[in-house]
Amino acid sequence: MACLNRCCCCVPLRSGALTIAILYLVVNVGVLFGWACWFFAEVGMYNATPVEDDDYRHYRFRNIRFLGFILGVLCLACGINITMDSLLVHGIRRNQRKFMLPWVVWYGIFTSLVTLSLLGTELYLLVEYVDAAKNPYDGIGILMAFLVMIGSVAAISLPVMWYWYACVLSYYVVLAPSDVYVMEALRETTGPEGARLARRPLEDTK
Repeated sequence: MACLNRCCCCVPLRSGALTIAILYLVVNVGVLFGWACWFFAEVGMYNATPVEDDDYRHYRFRNIRFLGFILGVLCLACGINITMDSLLVHGIRRNQRKFMLPWVVWYGIFTSLVTLSLLGTELYLLVEYVDAAKNPYDGIGILMAFLVMIGSVAAISLPVMWYWYACVLSYYVVLAPSDVYVMEALRETTGPEGARLARRPLEDTK
């Protein structure tokens, strides 16, 4: 049984799921590209630093090492996400569940991990803040800022991610194998136009 009948009140599930897949694809490519640019900018600044300035070069080297580690993690995570997003786009366009299933499984795990990470971080910061409030020190303001920032990110991103996941999952559930077989048969007998016309009721009702 599908979780949703439509995506965002008025958008058919198929169109909404395709839009979500493209948005995720753009976000993952953008995050990976942006972090890579930052990393190579740091490398360039390190190479441009005079050799005599040991302290500054050491500072830059630590930044490069940290950014390089994060870049490696992002290459792995975003690489998997980009692959799954591409499969989802192809699966939705072709109405083939087998290409959508990897996204449904992976993003269910990925979204759960993101949720646990954000909530765990927020809980940890909250405990630290309560403890620091009993014995105030200079860094309590920074701790409060991180607490508010992580809380804001969690409050905005988590509902959106889970709603998007529900939209895609709903279309995957609604797209019964019989629908795919009918469209494939029409494509073979009447060409792409027949398959498009056959898909229209599916798009309107789902």
